[in-house]
Amino acid sequence: MRPRRLDAVFVIVGESTRLVPRRIHVDAAGHLQAVERQAEEDKEAALETFRSWCVSVMGEDGRLFNPASSKQIQTLLFGGSANQKTGEILEREREFDVDLPASELPVADEERDEEVLVTKEEFYAKVRDAA
Repeated sequence: MRPRRLDAVFVIVGESTRLVPRRIHVDAAGHLQAVERQAEEDKEAALETFRSWCVSVMGEDGRLFNPASSKQIQTLLFGGSANQKTGEILEREREFDVDLPASELPVADEERDEEVLVTKEEFYAKVRDAA
């Protein structure tokens, strides 16, 4: 007697469940560390690509863009557009206080402890001259 179609489906499912009890060995210590290392490298490469694009759009200040800042992302994506609910126009440009990387801090004389104030133009002129 030929099995009905429904019986055939149960047989197929029953056959596939026989594979479940097999054990799979995963080298968690070595494999996961390698995957984590690769993910960090990929993240850094993506961040560098994003920052390069920011420089091409915003100029030198684009290097200081913080992709983890919701306010900066909001301004980048929606600056100048109107809020659909309130009609309020979002500022096209904003200024943000940022912490400069140590490699970009102005070099101060060792005996000077006071704060050195420079304009943005003076700072970038010094950075260009140093490079």
